[in-house]
Amino acid sequence: MWAMFFIQHGVADQRADMAMEIPASTIASLAMSLCGVVGAFAVMREQIKAMKAESEEEKSERIDEDKDVRSNLRSIFQSLDRVANSSAVVENQIKTITGILSPTEMAKNNREMGDLQARIKRLEQDIGKGK
Repeated sequence: MWAMFFIQHGVADQRADMAMEIPASTIASLAMSLCGVVGAFAVMREQIKAMKAESEEEKSERIDEDKDVRSNLRSIFQSLDRVANSSAVVENQIKTITGILSPTEMAKNNREMGDLQARIKRLEQDIGKGK
């Protein structure tokens, strides 16, 4: 519909004539703008590459830091295991000593020693009589 209007009023012919009459300064201006856009795109592309490279370096550094942290945690856990094992050994030793020095155990040992001393005295008396 609009196309018919332009054709009837000669606008299409004027546009065709105008296309041929673009001044050189306009073309130069468009070319310079296009070069500016292409240049900006190239700069942007290089900046993106640099950012990716920095990102990769940071990622590598983070991975190294993670490895260090894991190594430190592993050594801490090993130390904790050693401490726990040592604590268990000491606990068992204390239980053993406590058992030996308990009043009931001491009473039992004293009775046994008294019995042994009485036997030794009887044996000594028997040996003395036999001579």
